[in-house]
Amino acid sequence: ETGGDANAVGGVGEAGLMQLRQLAAKEVKIKGNMFHPYVNIMAGSRYLKKQYDRFGSWEKALMAYNGGPTNVAEGKISAAAKDYAAKVIALANMI
Repeated sequence: ETGGDANAVGGVGEAGLMQLRQLAAKEVKIKGNMFHPYVNIMAGSRYLKKQYDRFGSWEKALMAYNGGPTNVAEGKISAAAKDYAAKVIALANMI
């Protein structure tokens, strides 16, 4: 989504390579510059792992990362979050 731009900012304030939201960054206790690639990737990875631990599947974890964990828990998953999860899983399966 960022095209490799470490300084990318999304429409609702998502930041950096992993397009990490402010609330998610606070949840994983981000330390340092949120736009620094290492800091951003480590924080985004911790947040994704937290979603996996919560939901027990990578598909749901990815939907939670993209569309919010509350929405996934309540079964209110947007088409965009479903599409995001499908694309990431398809890319992972290519490796």
